[in-house]
Amino acid sequence: MSAFTWREALRENDRLECYNYGLNLLSRRAYTQVELKRKLSRRFPPALVAEALNRYAQLDLLNDERFALEYTREKRLAGYGIKWIRNQLRRRGVDRALIDEVLSRESDDDMDTPLAQLSRQQEEEEARARILQLARRQWQRHQKDDPYQRWRKVFAFLARRGFPTSECKEIIDTLRQEETAEGDDIDFHEPFA
Repeated sequence: MSAFTWREALRENDRLECYNYGLNLLSRRAYTQVELKRKLSRRFPPALVAEALNRYAQLDLLNDERFALEYTREKRLAGYGIKWIRNQLRRRGVDRALIDEVLSRESDDDMDTPLAQLSRQQEEEEARARILQLARRQWQRHQKDDPYQRWRKVFAFLARRGFPTSECKEIIDTLRQEETAEGDDIDFHEPFA
């Protein structure tokens, strides 16, 4: 075998190794284009990485829009707010315009069918119940704290999860009403009233 053919064989081997490594990563979880590029760039030269990424995109194995939609739905159901999701998508390398489009599409029910609206409404209710459950756990954890500190800690927990101030207050009001209904009447003034 000549030196030229030997070099070609080695190059083809590297190309296949890069491609297969990327497929292995994609078989475990979804990636954005930027994330997968970072991973592959640690082990392979830029030309091979670019070629592999183009191939994945052609085969529709790598799609930032689909990733953003699935990630948004998953995290909303897990009890995360829009701000947190936006930041996470940005960190993962999703384009800002695409993030805005996906988040507006997720919150825009006007163009959906009635069945899709019902499904989305159920998802929202499940997400709300889940975040209320998580907030309840935090509320219980800080039961011995003074009321203001307790309010602050639960508020901070919700804010870190990306919920706007109004939703944080609403959830805490619900928790306080539940506690008052159980007979634990406390004298408490909301810090941001």
